[in-house]
Amino acid sequence: MQRHNEDMTSKTNGSQATPESEWFEVSDRDWLGPGFKGKKIKIVADAMVPDGVVDEIAGAGISIEVMDRAVRHQSDPAVLNFAHRRSRVLLTLDRDFWDDKKYPLQSVRTGIIYIAEPPDSPDLILRAFGLVYGCFAKSYPLDWWHQMKVKAHVGEFEIKMRTWQGRISRYRLRLRRGFVEAKELEA
Repeated sequence: MQRHNEDMTSKTNGSQATPESEWFEVSDRDWLGPGFKGKKIKIVADAMVPDGVVDEIAGAGISIEVMDRAVRHQSDPAVLNFAHRRSRVLLTLDRDFWDDKKYPLQSVRTGIIYIAEPPDSPDLILRAFGLVYGCFAKSYPLDWWHQMKVKAHVGEFEIKMRTWQGRISRYRLRLRRGFVEAKELEA
């Protein structure tokens, strides 16, 4: 019988239990130098993002556009290309964009935020987006989103990115006791 203690986490969103010691505290100071001023994130929402969610995000002062009706219902590659042409991170509820076989990181030029919550749950969508935005996206410069994907649930999010050395890195982040914690995942 395995002993349960403070060093083991419980399962979260279907992930396997891992030791708490693998988590470390992070902040925007870890990726931004003092006085660094980058371009703020700009977002474009695809057809799956409910209008009420877009209105709430815009009401919070975040730069968000809704795709033109003509583009909103086109193929996923056309949607991703539209986000690139507009120099905006794609906000979507479409899990296909998280799939690296369909959309490998090298095809992602301006970033993707995939919210893994049901489309009929705007409160959950907003909570998941709020976590990503508040803990990461608001201070992560727009021009650094190249070859990056984020998958968000209520309570935690995962970042998948290609580093400047060309390797793929994955991190899981969460807000815990008022601090952002991260752990590196296997690529």
